[in-house]
Amino acid sequence: MNININTYPNSVKTLGDETMDKTTLTLELVLFDIGIAYFGLPIFNVDRIVDLSNINNDFSSLLTGAKILDLHHQLFGMSLSDPPIWIIAKSFNGRLYRIPTDILPTLTHVTLDRLRILPDDFRATSPLGIASHVAMVTAPQGGELTVLIVMFGSPADMGEPIDRRPSTN
Repeated sequence: MNININTYPNSVKTLGDETMDKTTLTLELVLFDIGIAYFGLPIFNVDRIVDLSNINNDFSSLLTGAKILDLHHQLFGMSLSDPPIWIIAKSFNGRLYRIPTDILPTLTHVTLDRLRILPDDFRATSPLGIASHVAMVTAPQGGELTVLIVMFGSPADMGEPIDRRPSTN
């Protein structure tokens, strides 16, 4: 899926008064890690982040109705037990997905020139096939991180996560 900047006007920003090219346009990402892999969700796909470790009451109703997208299980074959953080992602058709993680995500920007589409053959054979793009992002402590980006489609494909892996059914 190619990013059409006209589809996502609230998440693409220009830096300064420069001409609008791929080195000045940025995509805001909610960045989180699952084990040794870093993932990013475009901010336009994030509905909310629920930190259950700081909630004294039962707010499980915030998580109901959302399909679980368990990246930890896809990578390591087992789920987190009682994850404290849930990222609630929203597709263009309004469907909610909840992604468990154990560390609060951060917000970062990536210029579009640092964003690449993952090849279909990688996506079809990898447990990371749910990722559609990859980007190099500057880490808060310095250095570069390779971030796998999960995009929840576009209005044309009804906003489902794009998973190119063969079906196991």
